[in-house]
Amino acid sequence: DIVLGAILFDRFTEVYAQYLNQATALVYCIASSSFLFYRWLAQRPSQQFNNRVATADIGHACVADGEEGSCHRGAPWSLLVVVGILNGSSNFLLAIAQPHTPGLTQSLLSLLGVPFVMALSFLFLHRRPSAWALVGAGLIVVGTVISGLRAVLNGSSGDGGISALWYSVVLFACGQVVLAGEKVLEEHVFGNFLGQDTMVMFCWTMWVQFFLYLPLLPTQTLDELGGLQISEIPQVILDGVRCTLGMTSAEPSDLPHALPACDLSNTLLFLSYVTVDMSCYFCGLYVIKKRGANLMVIASSLALPLQQVVFCLPFLVTKQYAEKLYLSDGVALLLVSLGYYVYQWLSTEGKIGRAVEHPKLLEPMHGPE
Repeated sequence: DIVLGAILFDRFTEVYAQYLNQATALVYCIASSSFLFYRWLAQRPSQQFNNRVATADIGHACVADGEEGSCHRGAPWSLLVVVGILNGSSNFLLAIAQPHTPGLTQSLLSLLGVPFVMALSFLFLHRRPSAWALVGAGLIVVGTVISGLRAVLNGSSGDGGISALWYSVVLFACGQVVLAGEKVLEEHVFGNFLGQDTMVMFCWTMWVQFFLYLPLLPTQTLDELGGLQISEIPQVILDGVRCTLGMTSAEPSDLPHALPACDLSNTLLFLSYVTVDMSCYFCGLYVIKKRGANLMVIASSLALPLQQVVFCLPFLVTKQYAEKLYLSDGVALLLVSLGYYVYQWLSTEGKIGRAVEHPKLLEPMHGPE
């Protein structure tokens, strides 16, 4: 997902970055809504299927308890809207940052979710992190900082054709902070509303994200985000559609950043990305529902070594996007991987994630012992 996203947003450039956010969100809206509508039609003849009760209001799925007959409803729509706002805000920051954030840096900065989720879980869910979890998170933070400074430490010649800008790296990191807040809220929803359906949450999130982007479109008038005139935004959106279909547009031609050349590879990249990204997000919600936000961000880091290798292999990402692996990248990867190992294998949280019983962690925080 990260590898495809880095190449996709660089290929479409900052001119089409916000269009990509809108287009991918719309695809997810249509896909999730179609699935829920099909499921609703399939469940109409029989209101009970495997002890699950479907209601006409898909935002409040109701699950029957076979033993006690109690019914747990889904979360109120207001909470799902907040989840969507956090998701949309995070994706907005990530989208405008991706065209000028090196792929290797993106893959490591994505792990900043580990310490942020732990901190927010401590503040809002009263989950005290264990000592080993803090050590693991600290190693991950140090590694991501080193990766974020790769252009300063090594120069920009090895960024795989991506023109790295410091403020893009900062915006990408900020996006991870908001994303961490979203994951913690999702865990709260799943933990307190046992009947909350994963696909229903996904659908709500995508529709809120789609409409949230509309008032953000004028930010494209900033030079760093496209340098458009307000009147040019609708035309650029149409140009983005043409680019997705593999057609290059010539107008408007007086932009600070030229419109990119588009071909069939843009279409294939877009289709590949939406397929992989939607699957990742939906699977992430499922993991959060079953095991919590902490395990979600830790499990995501398992793909880190593969991402780092792929970004440096020209026969996979082409010579244009292949990055040079510096010594600092190796140090950053080592620290982040070590942090992952410490968290997953030594911390109480990691043991729970690997189905090792440790009920003490699940107890609320009651103050110093």
